Amino acid sequence: MAAEGATNTATIGYLLPVVSVALGAIVLDEELNLRIIAGTVVVLVGVGLTRRHQRPGPSSAPAETPAVSATLHLKEQ
Repeated sequence: MAAEGATNTATIGYLLPVVSVALGAIVLDEELNLRIIAGTVVVLVGVGLTRRHQRPGPSSAPAETPAVSATLHLKEQ
């Protein structure tokens, strides 16, 4: 859990009902209706959104290097 984080670990709990419904439909020939399919889609979309990685956007200012930062700090004193 420490390596993956709480959000990634919690998604397992959301996927358990999806797997259970799928196994019930495949193994036990349980009926799938529109409400079950819609719920499964909502869960999968939610899990997909949590697994999305944020891409760093373009920054408006160039990043300072440590040498530049130290030089600026010395000039301010």
